[in-house]
Amino acid sequence: MNNFDKFIIETERLQCSPAENLELVIKYIAENKTITFFSWKMFDIVKPTFDPALADKYIEKEKEFIKILIKLKIKFIYIKLIPDELPRIFYGKGLNRQAITFAKQVEKYFKNIYPNTKVIRLTKILNRKTYDLVFYQSLSSGIDPKKLEKEMLFRKDKEIGLKAFGLFAAETAIIYRYFKNPVLLAGTRSIDTYKYEFFKYPQNRPTLPKLFVL
Repeated sequence: MNNFDKFIIETERLQCSPAENLELVIKYIAENKTITFFSWKMFDIVKPTFDPALADKYIEKEKEFIKILIKLKIKFIYIKLIPDELPRIFYGKGLNRQAITFAKQVEKYFKNIYPNTKVIRLTKILNRKTYDLVFYQSLSSGIDPKKLEKEMLFRKDKEIGLKAFGLFAAETAIIYRYFKNPVLLAGTRSIDTYKYEFFKYPQNRPTLPKLFVL
């Protein structure tokens, strides 16, 4: 049994939903390419601190996933992304100091699990021109009305619900600009992946692979 067959079997038992574009992940493994596995860590704007006790309740599957990568000798980079541009985009608030503190707390926690974990604040890699271009073009691209209504209800604000789509489109564009072979690690709350794919930049980029292992 080859590595990618083992990878499929091992990850299937962890996932809460079928993977999206697993074929591309398998291709990366077969070609022995380095894969950038990333997930989001967002701080609460009201209380912007990382809660290790809460994280402990959900970390076991993630630990298992890292063990699989190491056991199968898959070449990978492990990243926690902090979307610290969100407070400014949504609310016009700059929370730079709080974001720095939060990122340090996340780094301390995850380096105890996997020492080579990288924690990156999105504002540190932000290409303002690309971000703004994608953000505003995506808002006029014909968003599915049902998806938009659902997001507005979730955000409890029509304007922020709309901005959320621009934000996800722009963030995904930045991810493809800076990371090699990105694969999103997600959980139950991210099963609806429309927000990552409704507006692609560049247009010929592949569907972002997603593994629901968190």
